[in-house]
Amino acid sequence: MAAPRVILFLLCAIAVVVKADWVYKKGSDVCIHMTGNFSVTINNNGSQEVLEHDEWDLEGNESSCNSVSCDDSHNDLNAQLSLSTYSTHSDAILYLYFTFTGVCGKGSQKWSLANVSVMIDPSANGTVFTAFDADVSDWFSTQYTRSYSCNNPTNYSKLTSNNNSVQVIFTTSNWQVQAFQFRDKKTGNYDNAQQCSQDSKGTMIVPIVVGIALAVLIAVVVVAYVISYVYHRKKTGSYEALN
Repeated sequence: MAAPRVILFLLCAIAVVVKADWVYKKGSDVCIHMTGNFSVTINNNGSQEVLEHDEWDLEGNESSCNSVSCDDSHNDLNAQLSLSTYSTHSDAILYLYFTFTGVCGKGSQKWSLANVSVMIDPSANGTVFTAFDADVSDWFSTQYTRSYSCNNPTNYSKLTSNNNSVQVIFTTSNWQVQAFQFRDKKTGNYDNAQQCSQDSKGTMIVPIVVGIALAVLIAVVVVAYVISYVYHRKKTGSYEALN
């Protein structure tokens, strides 16, 4: 639903930062487990107003999961994690939706985060509008019984379709998530993680630095040995000449 343009200008910018842990179950089995920091920022023509929230609450009635495993009755898996929070500066309610999809075909059994959307109810009266709706399926795709993690900040920016002067930025950090299949379905503990490219690059820095340091140390030792060897040869030759 489209919001009156005046509401967008009153909101100007909304920033929400939270670090928490959410678990959604289908029956007694965990379907979605997600932990991390999230920030949602809406900027309008350079103006900014910050709304801070202490925590997001899981909206169990709005969350869903069709299955926690691939079987004959489910060719594809889909799930949605719904969170909500109240503004501390107004009556507005913010909703944050994460949509996950999974493929059950032979040779391509993977799951991914497909969509992130933000909806706002400015007056908490049930009249909501979509502030952000983005296809993020290009972020990652990983095998079942694996989680996905990214400690480095990841930003996704988009101009809203109903007013191109409004920019929405979705940011994650210290983030880990897993959906559908867990080795331990009852607790939903994270399985081995696929790291994002930013973290993978960071983990390569230490081995590279250590390798360079060792190479420099070896070079210094070799040079010192050669200098010492030449010096002692000259010194020995001098003694022999004196004798």
